[in-house]
Amino acid sequence: MASIHKERESITAVQMQQAIGRIDGSALSAGGRRCKQLLEDWDGDMQPDLVAPTVFAAVLEAMNPIVVPLIFGDELGPEILGAGRGGPTHWGLLRTQMFIEAAAGDMDAAIGPMLPDGQDWNSIFAASLDGAAELLEARLGEPDAGGWSWGDNHRTAPTHPLSALHPDLGALLNPPGVPCGGGFDTPNNGSFSTSAARLGFYNVTGMSVNRYIHDPSDWRNSRWIAPLGASGHPGSPHFADQSVLWSNVETIPQLWDWGDVATAAETTQLLQPAAKM
Repeated sequence: MASIHKERESITAVQMQQAIGRIDGSALSAGGRRCKQLLEDWDGDMQPDLVAPTVFAAVLEAMNPIVVPLIFGDELGPEILGAGRGGPTHWGLLRTQMFIEAAAGDMDAAIGPMLPDGQDWNSIFAASLDGAAELLEARLGEPDAGGWSWGDNHRTAPTHPLSALHPDLGALLNPPGVPCGGGFDTPNNGSFSTSAARLGFYNVTGMSVNRYIHDPSDWRNSRWIAPLGASGHPGSPHFADQSVLWSNVETIPQLWDWGDVATAAETTQLLQPAAKM
């Protein structure tokens, strides 16, 4: 069960990898060729220490404004690429299916009637590779300078509900962000936006939250982890002390036996009825 929580291979990335293998790299920019090579050398595993997942996300972002208007029209396109959940989710599912068809060599038949004269699916991928290189170089500099790893660009950004009312206390109220692996179609989920409305780093927008491993034959063997901590009080040392363990897809014991709970307790709190007046 623990291994399932750690699975980070992206189906969409694998399909994209197969599709871009058909592209003639000689027509790409130097940055586009570098992005193509990084994707071709990758196995689709969205690990936080790898550069290829960041390139994958940037290719998706660069492709969005090219393909979405062709399918949905100029007026509906901005809604599909907005910051909400409905349109972007629908587009993400459709895009994965398109990549499956592209990898199988069937994409031109499916999308061909919507393309302008002189364009085909390979030309769209080529433009997206060049566009991804431009996006990443403008934001992060050259890849050799560091900063292109997935964990650097794919992080949590938790916000306390009260920090909007008290922005001066945001540093105290907001839990720290942590780097994450995974993507929008991996069991170790780490959804991220690639829409024009969310330019910048690919911060986590959806995730596998509390992770549980239960052993019904012996509940004391059960384990779990939370993305923050066991306390909701920002001043508590347990407010966000599980964040790094959660990010690394590690777990801690889940205490079921009352004796284990009492032994591990750091403090106790006794609630008594108010005295009668």
